Amino acid sequence: MKKVNINYIDDQDSLYILCQKIKSLSSNEYIAIDTEFERISSYYPILSIIQLAINDQAYIVDAIALNNLKDFIICLRDTKASCLLFSGIEDMEILVHLSVVHCGERFLPNKLLDIQLLNMFYHSNGVVGLSKLLKQELNIDISKDQTLSNWLQRPLELEQLNYAVNDVIYLYDLYHTLKQKVASNNYIYFECECNNRKQECLKEISDDEAYLYIAGAGKLNTLELTRLKYLCSLRQAYAKKHNIALNWVITTGALVSLCTKRCYSIADIAKAGVKHGAIKQNGNMILQWLKQTYQLKPQQDIALAYDLFYQKREYAGVLHKLKALLTHIAKKYEIDPSMFASKKIIADLMYSKYVKKQSYLEGSWQWPLCSEVADFIKID
Repeated sequence: MKKVNINYIDDQDSLYILCQKIKSLSSNEYIAIDTEFERISSYYPILSIIQLAINDQAYIVDAIALNNLKDFIICLRDTKASCLLFSGIEDMEILVHLSVVHCGERFLPNKLLDIQLLNMFYHSNGVVGLSKLLKQELNIDISKDQTLSNWLQRPLELEQLNYAVNDVIYLYDLYHTLKQKVASNNYIYFECECNNRKQECLKEISDDEAYLYIAGAGKLNTLELTRLKYLCSLRQAYAKKHNIALNWVITTGALVSLCTKRCYSIADIAKAGVKHGAIKQNGNMILQWLKQTYQLKPQQDIALAYDLFYQKREYAGVLHKLKALLTHIAKKYEIDPSMFASKKIIADLMYSKYVKKQSYLEGSWQWPLCSEVADFIKID
């Protein structure tokens, strides 16, 4: 196990010193970043700590002790160094949320590199966790026994601090080990994919767009989809205002069912799939919202849900063949198939062809590798 000095940052003076350190870094240096948080009943994550590794120093920024992280977040945004993450989607979401809270705008560090993604441009065996990858590439064993511990308690236990530091102190070595093994073209694709995911994270899904991402929405008719749009918009706005998890407002799995039938009682919404906790807290409000949806007229120009074609049986064969073709392309270039053939990418490609706009795939680094796909999809 690597021995490093742990700097615990829980006051503005020590945070200032860390900020000066970050400002001094050059473009050929690295900051490894991870976060620990809880997000069970809240819409926004409750951040506990931010871990960083810079050269041979580890830093733990106590986000609970420090009320003002504005200068720190700005330093991360402006740093010349590359920021190393591992499975960094949630970490990016937290950094974006901090940028909004402290600065009133959405931003992230300039160069973010996700090492879990890098491995997917070298191996085509799916998503691999940090502990497994460290053992596989560096023969290092780390414990993950603190994953479910209470990160909001203070003081944090020594075992928690060691666990947190282990998530960042090996990222530099792991990154360079994998980089040496990845083909040069694939590394360029990796950087493009990291930037794509960064830009995706910076986008904010509006309340009126929330319905587009609900599983099963593609099977609804125009009136039902209009109701779903209204219901999802109310749910998301309420969740953000009161910082309550979406599922705790209305159970996500029940939304489509609620919009295909009329519910006039608590028993009706329970039968539709709304969980007991949501009913206990919001049952009457849900019934009021549903009553409002019954007054709606079909929105004829409503945008169709993104899983539209996965809900149409007549396209099952096309979807299967398209996935097989994209998987073949990915393996040809020794890239994990999820980079080309995920359900999200395929659904977007089909949907975009239907509404006659450019798909994500057509505007991405993948498309020049997909000449076999260009004439494959024809949607009436």
